[in-house]
This record gives sequence, C-alpha cells and structure tokens, in this order.
Amino acid sequence: MIPALASPPGSSWRRFSFVAPRQPPPNGDGRDGSETDGNNRARQRSSRFARSICGRRYRLHGVRRYRNPELPMSSTTSGTGFDPERQAIALACRVLAARDLAPGILGHISLRVDGDRLLIRCRGPRERGLAFTTAEDIRLVTLDGTEGAAGEFDDGYQPPNELPLHTEVLRARGDVNAVVHAHPAAVVAADLAGLAVRPIVGAFDIPGFRLAAGGVPVYPRGVLLRNRQLAQEMVAAMGDRPVVILRAHGLTSVAETVERAVIQAISVDTISRLSLQIASAGGALAELTDDDAAELPDLGNALNDTIAWRHELGRLENHRS
Repeated sequence: MIPALASPPGSSWRRFSFVAPRQPPPNGDGRDGSETDGNNRARQRSSRFARSICGRRYRLHGVRRYRNPELPMSSTTSGTGFDPERQAIALACRVLAARDLAPGILGHISLRVDGDRLLIRCRGPRERGLAFTTAEDIRLVTLDGTEGAAGEFDDGYQPPNELPLHTEVLRARGDVNAVVHAHPAAVVAADLAGLAVRPIVGAFDIPGFRLAAGGVPVYPRGVLLRNRQLAQEMVAAMGDRPVVILRAHGLTSVAETVERAVIQAISVDTISRLSLQIASAGGALAELTDDDAAELPDLGNALNDTIAWRHELGRLENHRS
C-alpha cells in the first residue's frame, strides 16, 4: 500500500473560528462612566482587524482547513477526498515558482495515491502559473488520463500535455510516488554549455553532493513529452536515478514524497548555478576529493527533509508577504 503523504512539516490542521472582539464595558474604562478616546480607538482597530480576517485572508466555512489561508479548497473536488495531498502539492508548486525553477506557466507536480490514480497539477480557465497554484488546481487522474473521480474535470480543468511524463515514471518505478517537472533556466543553460551536474560541493549541500556523485543523466531531446513513447524514452534515460535533465527543456525529479522530489530539484539547480558561475569566472569544476567525501556525515531525514521543507515553506510565506 502506498503510504499517505503527511502534511508538510510546520503545518497543522485546525478548525478556524471567529470570536467577535470583546466589547468595552458600558462605562468605557469601567470607572468614570465615559468611554475614553483610547478605548474607542482600540475598539475601532479591533473591528478593522476582524473585518480584514473575514474579508481578505481567511475563508471561514466552519470546517477544517489546511493552515494556509491562501489555498482555499474547491467545492468541485473537496468531496472526492485527498484534501491534505492536494494542499501539499499546491504548496510545492508555489515553492518551485518561488525558487525560480518554474517562474512562468509551465511545470507540474504529481503524487500517486493508489494503484492507478494520481493527483496532478492541472490547468483551468483561470490559469496564472505555478506561483498562484491553489488546491483547486490539483485534480485526480488515472494513469490512462481519465477522471480519477466524478467531477475532477469540471470547470474546464484538464491534465497537462505532458501527463505521460508522470504516468510512465509511475508505471516503471515502484519506488516512486512523486514526480516533479520544472524548467529551471540555470539547469538548461549549464547542460547546453556542456557542464554536467558533478559533485563539486561538499558540506555546502550534502544531499546534493550525494545526488550528483551518483550521476544525473541527460535525456538528449528537447521535445514536449506528450505521448507514452517519448515519456518512455525519458524514463529509460533516467534509469534508477532520482533526477534526469531534459536537454533544452528542464528536469524531472522523482522521489517517495513530493517534498523530497522538490528538494532534489533545488539541489540540482543550485549546483548548476554554481557551475555556471565558476565557468564564467574562468575556473575549473573540481570534484570533491574522496577523503573529503568520506568525512561527510548522513545528517538524516529530520534535517535533510523535514527542516529543509519547513525552511522552504517559511521562505514561501516571506515571499508572499
């Protein structure tokens, strides 16, 4: 059985409720029988704050919602389940955009939820790009591209053209539940410049070092992976590796969780940026020595995934504010 995706670290469920501001006592300050200017101003500020919460940031439906006021659920899809997973994928899409790995309208993330269905970022009639993804944009689809539940394609939503990129990975890789496809410019530029992703960093990014040391293959065609044959070519080029670069196109990152797949993509993008900077400065890309590599510890998933993802969500919150 595929394990359920946990809520992103640092997030929690809660029931939003609204408590009206406490009214001042009839006698203002409770002593002299008149309302002071200070109490009056405080009450006005409290009232404005309450209206701002109700009117702008929070959607108070009297039901439990994910603790991110910017990601409302859709009435079309919320009845079909997987609400936490839809929210997690939507947040991950925003992280990709905030990290400049998917700055425009292209790119998508998927998550396997059972044997033949996946949640995937789809496009609707109000499409604005990954930076504005909400849970409403995450729809349930079968591996054959049909609706995973009634109503999933309502309101004009359709899966991305490159759905086969996701479904062929999930068909071929039983170790994978999540697929990230992004268009990071630095990764594309470094590959076209002949700069492979190599283990040039050490303690700077230990998981990134290990990913690069194991090899990041390249799919050598700059095509849209819109059918099963092309997607199978990409899967063959990827082999059992977690990331593959798509020449003149972008990258695909796969993992057991959405969080890990996004973090891997960030590491590859970071190494590609460093490689371009080193090359532009006239330097050579020197790989970490074996002795130094042997000294690098495994800091564990708590740091590599949990805290790293909490950091990404924090950056995302700052990015919005």
